Amino acid sequence: MDFQSALKKLKLSGNEYVHSDSEKQAVSNISSPTQNKVILLWDVLYQNLPKAAILSVRTKGKFSENFKPKSLFANCPIDLSQLCLCSKDTSFSDLSYEQVLDKCSATDISVSKEEASYLEKETRGQSNSLFGHRYRVGRITATNFYRVCHTSISQLSLTVLKTICASYGNKMPFYSAARTWGTKHEHTAKMEYSALVTSKHVNYKLVDSGLIINERYPQFGASPDGMISCDCCGDGCLEIKCPYSMKDKPILDVPWLLLINNKLTIDCKHTYYFQMQMQMFLSDRQYCDFYVWCPNDHHYERLYRDNELWQTMSNKALEFHSKCVMPELLCQYFSRRQVLSPIAVTNKEKMPISTQSDRKYCICGGDDDGRKMIMCESENCTKVWFCTSCIKLKHVPKGKWYCDECK
Repeated sequence: MDFQSALKKLKLSGNEYVHSDSEKQAVSNISSPTQNKVILLWDVLYQNLPKAAILSVRTKGKFSENFKPKSLFANCPIDLSQLCLCSKDTSFSDLSYEQVLDKCSATDISVSKEEASYLEKETRGQSNSLFGHRYRVGRITATNFYRVCHTSISQLSLTVLKTICASYGNKMPFYSAARTWGTKHEHTAKMEYSALVTSKHVNYKLVDSGLIINERYPQFGASPDGMISCDCCGDGCLEIKCPYSMKDKPILDVPWLLLINNKLTIDCKHTYYFQMQMQMFLSDRQYCDFYVWCPNDHHYERLYRDNELWQTMSNKALEFHSKCVMPELLCQYFSRRQVLSPIAVTNKEKMPISTQSDRKYCICGGDDDGRKMIMCESENCTKVWFCTSCIKLKHVPKGKWYCDECK
């Protein structure tokens, strides 16, 4: 079978293909576009496809501005995960706990209002991005606020501490039916919430929120599901929950919603209540709209600042950050040591630590080589840290975790 084209055969035969006059005339009639037409083309592309690749070669004017690299980190707050670079200083291993605290006190982690504002704008709609996560590391976020407030500093839970301090690369990816369900239906819930409240307010607006860091509390961070405003109520924030466990149940069965005087309201002792309080205080907003979405029902209520709770619990969280988080960030003080007895942070004695420099972990007998690990909370555990792959642990459990030997 001969796959050669007619033109190829013609050339091989020695004859030359001659263009007709009509073909030559068609080509000769095409003129170069005028400068105005070129500019018009660029402008139409820019208006409709501002990130079209061809615009990147148009270096003059506004057309290539979307392709100019931004210095993302120049105006951002301090990246607390970078403090651990100090752990390479071997002198830290010889310091007492009180000396480490002195080093922490001398470390500046302040954040300016401009830096906080820039970070919030750059992280909008990027809750799962690496860029947004790097500024959560080392900060007590609203999601962890309740756990931190109910964790004893004298009996430190390294699971809680590692949740706050672990970098993205060392954090265990968390996938569950509940999380997938919430992510899938959050947009639907937000649209239903907007439809419910828009007509009841004047000039109502709802926008996405990025990572919020307040210059008065650089140790904290929060990411509400939205920022709301209207002429009648002022500025507030929005928190949405789509509970997977309630997907086939009525809203009255939600365990953290209490029926008080025939009215559903959030349990003020629940982690969600603490989460929304931090969101309000960090964002300098007076209220938070709480919307619980279920396939066939919903709950909506407006929460306001709880000044008494914030005063007490924020101080607890600040103490936890200064006495536990900062030493871990600065020199991995706790994760590099086996705690032999409860942590007495109020006395002036040296912290009891393990002197074994070649300690082995897990059932595999390996060392801390960067694999994802979880800590057994038992003080008498002989291994302490376990590789999640070795024990086939797919999801990080809530609360304290004990290995099979210590259960």
